[in-house]
Amino acid sequence: MTAQSLSPPSEPHSDNQSLGATFRELEVSRRQAVATLFKSIVVLAICISIGTTPLPYVFEFTSTGSGSGEITAFLGRPMSEVGDIASVFLIGWPLVWIVAGFWWFRSRGLNARSRYLQTFKTRALNAMCRRHFPTLRYEPGKGMDWRIFDSCNLFAHGYSDYYSEDRFSGRWGSTDVAFAEAVARRRYRKLTLKGFETVTETYFQGLIFIADFHKHFNGTTRLIPKGEDIPDARSEQPAELENPFFESFFETSTTDQVEVRYLLSTSMLERFISLHDHFPKLRARFHNESLLLLLPSRLDRFEPSLFRHAANRVQFDQFVEDLDNCLNVVDELNLNLRIWSKV
Repeated sequence: MTAQSLSPPSEPHSDNQSLGATFRELEVSRRQAVATLFKSIVVLAICISIGTTPLPYVFEFTSTGSGSGEITAFLGRPMSEVGDIASVFLIGWPLVWIVAGFWWFRSRGLNARSRYLQTFKTRALNAMCRRHFPTLRYEPGKGMDWRIFDSCNLFAHGYSDYYSEDRFSGRWGSTDVAFAEAVARRRYRKLTLKGFETVTETYFQGLIFIADFHKHFNGTTRLIPKGEDIPDARSEQPAELENPFFESFFETSTTDQVEVRYLLSTSMLERFISLHDHFPKLRARFHNESLLLLLPSRLDRFEPSLFRHAANRVQFDQFVEDLDNCLNVVDELNLNLRIWSKV
């Protein structure tokens, strides 16, 4: 696939020149990063080769017949005199080279790749966001704060590790939004045939999406996938809604049995069913006049490739498409519909 220049004819000429200069600088950085990565791979291969190659100039081998042999001397001295020292050297020699090779590969090759990708996102993708989604702010190095995920009470257990990046925030239509990719893992003890083992489970990967809801409300309502463990919330009670199809997907709990029917109107139930088609096992919380959505997805969005030209059109179009798909949540739930005094 050939790279195509990113210079839409409808944009001002000065803007095109600025973006073009950015891509030229990024392409130089990309090629340098690729070269550094391949050099580090060569160094790693050499270190592994040295570490796994016998050392006849250090050890003396004597054949015992049938194609086998044994080590009889170390640096010219019989093994009986230097057995312990030779053993340490024999074990440590390959380990030192292999560890050194992997250290070089990680500190040089992978770091060069990470630096380029982060620079690309900060400069190029940020510029594209300002151009095509001017009401949104893109912060690639930031994510949704762990406190938001920790306090949403949409899982029956806590997390051991949490990571979030690629945060977008701003206004889409009439709705204030903020969203980012996130990964949450937990570690727990599990009984297996070998006894108890520590298991690490990635139980959430996807988008954390927060939007200003288009109706006033005071309570808390949660939607949990049907059949999943229900988080402990003493002030909430199960809510039965008049849509069996919706209830086949979600368990609903609320602090206000009247308000939940105001929030989850007949049309809103249908919209959540439609959203569920795109994001199976989604979870939602209505709280503090906002809607928080956990949208599971295995996609790793907004990630450029080291092996594509910096100005590759396909890479740019994918970024715009990914962001469009995220913002479609607002349209899917019709959150831009402002009623009563909610503006």
